[in-house]
Amino acid sequence: MHILYIDHYTGDRERFSLRTSHVPGGFTPDIVLTGAIRFRPCHFSFTVDSRKRFFENMRVSSTVLLSLVFQIVSSRFRLPYDVRPIQYTITLKPDIDAGTFYGESAIDIVAENDRDELLIHACGLNVTHSSIDRTSTMLAERKDEMLAIWIENGTITAGNHTLRFRYFGFLRESLGLVKAAYGTNNYSGYLVVNDFEPDGARWAFPCFDEPRFKANFAIRLIAPNATYTALSNMPRVPASWGDTYDFVTSVKMSTYTVSFVITDYPHYEHVATLPNRTVPVRIYAHNATRINTEVVVGAATAAIKFYSDYTGIDYQLPKLDMIEYNQTGNTASEYWGLIHFKQGLLTSDFDVFDDWQRRLVVSHELAHFWFGNLVTNEWWEDLWLQEGMATFMSYKFMSEVYESPNIHIDVLELFVVEKSGAKPLFYNLTSRNDTEDRFDKVVYEKAALLLKNLECLVGPDTFRKSVMEYLDKNAYGTISTGQFVSLFEINSAQPLVRAYLESFLCQRGFPVVSVREVNATCYVITQDIYIDEHRQVTLLQIIYCTGWFKFKTTLSLGFL
Repeated sequence: MHILYIDHYTGDRERFSLRTSHVPGGFTPDIVLTGAIRFRPCHFSFTVDSRKRFFENMRVSSTVLLSLVFQIVSSRFRLPYDVRPIQYTITLKPDIDAGTFYGESAIDIVAENDRDELLIHACGLNVTHSSIDRTSTMLAERKDEMLAIWIENGTITAGNHTLRFRYFGFLRESLGLVKAAYGTNNYSGYLVVNDFEPDGARWAFPCFDEPRFKANFAIRLIAPNATYTALSNMPRVPASWGDTYDFVTSVKMSTYTVSFVITDYPHYEHVATLPNRTVPVRIYAHNATRINTEVVVGAATAAIKFYSDYTGIDYQLPKLDMIEYNQTGNTASEYWGLIHFKQGLLTSDFDVFDDWQRRLVVSHELAHFWFGNLVTNEWWEDLWLQEGMATFMSYKFMSEVYESPNIHIDVLELFVVEKSGAKPLFYNLTSRNDTEDRFDKVVYEKAALLLKNLECLVGPDTFRKSVMEYLDKNAYGTISTGQFVSLFEINSAQPLVRAYLESFLCQRGFPVVSVREVNATCYVITQDIYIDEHRQVTLLQIIYCTGWFKFKTTLSLGFL
């Protein structure tokens, strides 16, 4: 494959120096633009027509094409596209004392082609029985935590099928079903929770454990005894009996957003009043009361209203549960309808987090209900989209609802992080182990800065319109980086939106810009990159003054 991309541009002459570069598997081409422009107040020396030509040429090296390249490379360790799940029916029965669990699951699937074998994800599960359409199957482990399924001397034909499994596994410290602790020295205990993001569901049940494989989930949880209660993404079915808890079939969602909890916690419940309905908001903690949870209940209610209004899409689930415990690793996890938090974030008794932190974390996780759960990244290389958007939207919420003066991102700290070897926001993942490395400070905060600058560039109204379209068109589905960039390119009047986004997405580091005054009406802007040996260029948004407090925003081509 060859990619055509820009090597040199001179703004005062409508000239482009182009070169092609061979792209072997796993290599991400830099988006390269070098040269210099002269900047005058109210006037750039290149014309609208030349900017259009630049834009059209820049599109040849697009995130759409990179997405296709990445898909080809990642197909070596991902499941085939032509088999997909429709619905899971899952029963789990954990034994907290023994540290084990028993499971049964059925997966309704559709295969587009005849196949000799099927591949799904499963890890750490002892499967005692498996079948397809009531016919016993053969099993074999494959690399990358996959399980091969086939019928001896038979073919799995195209069409609808049902896979069934019986198995048992072990409660773990992380990834899969987890035996987690809670409380203090004076009062403590254990509960069963899940840890699925990014690829831990395969430790709890056989599944298609990739974000793009969305399905409905019908879940049954069996508690150890009557002192425990069970929670999941959806409300309990009223007919649940004894220690068995059945839940309403879920909306379509990815495996990593599924949630299971078995706990002996009490809870506090508040009914949130939305414009067209009410939603129960429940806080589960060993010390939950109205007084020590009122901050997060108020923040959750306000965030649901804010995001519903901003996006034009109502809260999609019939309830919201939130639970805290001694969660290792993450501060919180955005499981749809049942958010998990580190102990002390929901209740104020521990005095670990202040009210500002509680509101910010709650609003970030709830932002994921729209940006991540309703519309999910196509693959983990697109993670910057949902984490950046959740960070950006939670900062917007805090600023507008609570008028918080503390919302800022430490850019100097990000410089240090990137200098230590951070990857670009958007790059090719060459193995499943790369997915964990995606969850870094760059993906959250640099992505949020990029989105904030994008809002300034295209204008708040166009940005919001594009966000609403992004959610509406892809609801209960996925979106890639290329699709996101194309959407803003189409909706914006700015001719260089694509090039602007790609220059930040596909290169690591930050630009360092210098402005030199030639005379009263002429300035020269140069750009350097502070970490890499090879020359890189980033398109910048320049805000400049043409008179006292009269500002104009435009897009600059800079450089070296």
